[in-house]
Amino acid sequence: MTGTALLIVAGTLASMAFNPFKARKRALMAQSMNSGRQIKLCLDSFAMDNDGVYPSAETAEFYELPKDGKWSNDLFRQLFASGNTNSERIFWVKGAKVCSPKVPDDIITIKGGRFAPEETLQAGDCGWAYIQKQTNTDNPSRPILLDAFKPGGSEFDRKLWDDSVIVVRIDGSVKAMPLDAKGTLQEDGEDILSAKAAMWKPGGGVPAKLLMQPEPSRAEVPAKPAEQKPAAPAQNQPSQE
Repeated sequence: MTGTALLIVAGTLASMAFNPFKARKRALMAQSMNSGRQIKLCLDSFAMDNDGVYPSAETAEFYELPKDGKWSNDLFRQLFASGNTNSERIFWVKGAKVCSPKVPDDIITIKGGRFAPEETLQAGDCGWAYIQKQTNTDNPSRPILLDAFKPGGSEFDRKLWDDSVIVVRIDGSVKAMPLDAKGTLQEDGEDILSAKAAMWKPGGGVPAKLLMQPEPSRAEVPAKPAEQKPAAPAQNQPSQE
């Protein structure tokens, strides 16, 4: 009995030793979910001023920003240009591989108070992917923000939230959804990023193609292999006799 009791106590103490790490991750997840809510409020405020349209290539022109952005950072800058936020920090996801380890500096203006796009949401400052070309009157169950992507691709980072992904929808709901064995987010038997999912019918487009990834930290951008120069021709060597 004594030996069994000792084993139980030892097991309990061992499990307790891991609790601080789990508690810290839960706290970070809660913080990220709160950030997602704040970004969604900014998106809704933006849409109210732009005929229900969320940041897009079309609205970029009005705010004198490039229309050909390839990252979610590029479209999110419209939220700063429109005055709907001045916080870069709500876009940063602590621990995400796509993000820099340092918290963004929240510097979005230059001397004279002029908005400076080049200083705003630089590479590594944003951890949220964005599904573009949506409005505030579209199906409210459609996702609009997702975190936990690995840099440079469409694969989720299973380690960030222990096989979960934080999903923010048009209706403002925020939820940590579990990844299945294939690494997809299933709901009602369909991947929520598939055009087959009911929420994207009719005419919702192909969400996977509308998905804009955050610009990864420079440290996470794979280095290009160095070009190998052809070897110089061998010089004729004088013969030695």
